[in-house]
Amino acid sequence: QSSKMKLLILASIIGVALATDCLKCICNKESGCKPIGCEMDVGSLSCGYYQIKSPYYQDCGQPGKQAGDSLDTAWKRCADDYNCSTSCVQAYVARYKGGCPNKGSCEQTARLHNGGASLATDCLKCICNKESGCKPIGCVMDVGSLSCGYYQIKSPYYQDCGQPGKKPGDTLDTAWKRCADDYNCSTGCVQAYVNRYKSKCPNKGSCEQMSRLHNGGPNGCNVSGTQGYWNSIKSCCGCS
Repeated sequence: QSSKMKLLILASIIGVALATDCLKCICNKESGCKPIGCEMDVGSLSCGYYQIKSPYYQDCGQPGKQAGDSLDTAWKRCADDYNCSTSCVQAYVARYKGGCPNKGSCEQTARLHNGGASLATDCLKCICNKESGCKPIGCVMDVGSLSCGYYQIKSPYYQDCGQPGKKPGDTLDTAWKRCADDYNCSTGCVQAYVNRYKSKCPNKGSCEQMSRLHNGGPNGCNVSGTQGYWNSIKSCCGCS
């Protein structure tokens, strides 16, 4: 038992060391791992240790942002703080690694950091466009019950995704419809729903999982009727 515990601890230490080495290499490539401030890069500013852009900072959860801070102030301060910017990179990769399957952890980190979450984002945008033209269109009757907002989310789907954005005192109905017509909230709901049920959809690419689960529910990958929906999304984004 003691030997097994020691092996687990050793494996954990090695895993942390590898992740740290990967981040250090990325940091060195981006800035010499120094707080170099902001530079113009492909039409917009990239800042700090990891040359983080503002949308990236928003996607990683805006770590270090204090009450009263503007987005610009918080982003640039975090980018030039090693611990804050490192946590931002880690959070960004954790958020989007589902769109980069079958890769080692360092390859995921490097490619997502360099190229962004385009595959996952493109897939979501195509689903959003198919459902509503990617607009907050409110609720419409669909197969006997209401579907609402950007992704035409139904109430049970909203409950399954964890009821994001629900405030104290909100009814389920109020929270669901408000979230459905809020792009960030509804996108988070779709991502959480897919994360919850993707184990029911093995041996499929991440976008096919997302499309068929979104269209057909928890068992959507086993429902032949979702194949046409997936074909439509695939032709839109070229995803797998």
